[in-house]
Amino acid sequence: MRPRPPLAEPAESSGDALGRMKRVALGLLCGAALLYAVASALQAQHPAWGYVAAFSEAAMVGAIADWFAVVALFRHPLGLPIPHTAIIPSNKDRIGAKLAGFICNNFLGTEQVLAKLRGFDAAGRLAAWLARPESAGKLGEWGVLVARYALGAFDDARVRDFLGRIATAGHSLKAYPTPWTVRMKRGSLPSSPSFRRIRATCESTTRPPA
Repeated sequence: MRPRPPLAEPAESSGDALGRMKRVALGLLCGAALLYAVASALQAQHPAWGYVAAFSEAAMVGAIADWFAVVALFRHPLGLPIPHTAIIPSNKDRIGAKLAGFICNNFLGTEQVLAKLRGFDAAGRLAAWLARPESAGKLGEWGVLVARYALGAFDDARVRDFLGRIATAGHSLKAYPTPWTVRMKRGSLPSSPSFRRIRATCESTTRPPA
């Protein structure tokens, strides 16, 4: 008996990944703060500790600045109503209108679309595709599949009956009455000269040869 393969571990969800990244970032910030405290305490013993303190201080300032900048885009940091924060929720309508105008003016304008259509050259691309040998082989395979499907459709009783009725009737309007021909037979069409000529033409085309 073959052993069962091990079950695949479930993929990490986006919420779990975000929480893990937050914990990693917070741990690095705490590490930079601890390093800054140690380097500041030992700075008097050796001048190198001053460089370590400056490095850790810059790391803390950069981390806090990045956190504030990202959070301020979407909400108020720490829930405080600090001015110029929660930028996207406060200006989403204006941002959407500006973005829509930018896309329409630079990508969906009449001149831009016409320029793209002129440069597309569909006929040239199709000719280049057909000129490749592998494309010709694919086209032949597709043609064979279409022909096979069409021939298979003729092997249906309803299709054979329909084609047989068309062949025997000779496309006669009498064999396939329509509302137009029914009204002509009943004489319910207007008696204008135009309709009389149309009726005479239809009857002459459907009259069997002598």
